Amino acid sequence: MNSLSLRSLALALLTSICILGVGCQAESPQTCESSSDCDSNQSCLNARCQLTDTSLPDADHDAAPDAQAGDCRVEPCAEGLLCNTSTGACEHCTLDEQCDEYAVCHATERVCSCLAGYVRCGGVCTSQDSVESCGSQCEPCPEVENGEPVCVQQTCSASCDEGFFLCEEGCDGPPGTCVECLENAHCTDPQAPVCQQGACTGCASNQDCAGVEGKAICDVATGMCTQCLPGQSEACGDFSCDPQTRECTTTALKSRGSCESCRSDDECAPDHICVAMTFAGLARDSAYCLRIDTAPDANSSDCQEPFTVLDIRESITTTELEIVCGINEALTTCEAVLDYNRSCTSADDCGVADLDDAVCEAIEFEIAPRCSFPCDSSLEYPQCYSPYGCATGTDIQYCGAH
Repeated sequence: MNSLSLRSLALALLTSICILGVGCQAESPQTCESSSDCDSNQSCLNARCQLTDTSLPDADHDAAPDAQAGDCRVEPCAEGLLCNTSTGACEHCTLDEQCDEYAVCHATERVCSCLAGYVRCGGVCTSQDSVESCGSQCEPCPEVENGEPVCVQQTCSASCDEGFFLCEEGCDGPPGTCVECLENAHCTDPQAPVCQQGACTGCASNQDCAGVEGKAICDVATGMCTQCLPGQSEACGDFSCDPQTRECTTTALKSRGSCESCRSDDECAPDHICVAMTFAGLARDSAYCLRIDTAPDANSSDCQEPFTVLDIRESITTTELEIVCGINEALTTCEAVLDYNRSCTSADDCGVADLDDAVCEAIEFEIAPRCSFPCDSSLEYPQCYSPYGCATGTDIQYCGAH
């Protein structure tokens, strides 16, 4: 056989092979990410566009749900199958476009499956990072007090309002909630300086108040951090501690004498206590230092004029009762007694403004008017500064009248 005959025979064989579809420069399958990248009669399988096999001869029906025999217009299809509204039959998908949003047609099982990060809830693919369907349970995140619920990495958490903190794992409080504090530094109110189970609470010792500026003393009775405590004025140095505010005052210790205003016994001179007083039966706004009567027996007194009215009073600091040397509170006030012999032009210049506790009259044989205070000459004890007594002036009795 000559060479020409051999060449003709080879061409004939090659042509036969091409006709049988064994090769001959067949185009490589088109790459894809989803079926939308392929022709209408193709699906994206294993990242390659391939002809859709609608007959599904090799479908693994053990792995995928069977099409329902009933009418899907009455009873819904099994998850992932499609309802043919014309025939009422449940069908397998062939294209991604046949599936709902966030779902694709599974390459081998031919059912609509949710994309990664989505879960089917109520027949709809919903994000697992959504507050309405956080994680895989298809349940919304619970409401959060002092904040808003959020879903982070498929776990319910919270976004807290300003001034509140997220309690996470290891927090001394309910995890996933917005709490008042995570540590003592978050508790800036002296009345509640300690963080306990996510809430600011009162102190139990001075150590709890270490982080509260200017208030390092714990008042255990109230749970408040204070600057000082009554009767424990060491924190204030040479000054007193106000028992109401629990703050150091500018009043020196033991510096207030008889009838001078006070806030605690610490401010009063030795042998004095700080007591509440009245005028004409009404309580005064301030307390005053009065001397304790130190007479050896009940039949005598060492009180000095004009503080000669004996009474039993309670210390506002210790609540202990003492016999004190006072004044005639039915007629006058401590302010009026201390203003005695001060120059004046009217009674308003003496004593307490708006109280009828003082007079502006001539006293001690002086012509110019001076401050004095009312008295009652019928009482057995002296009420005035010695050596002057209680006498009737122009129309009333007052000390130093002539």
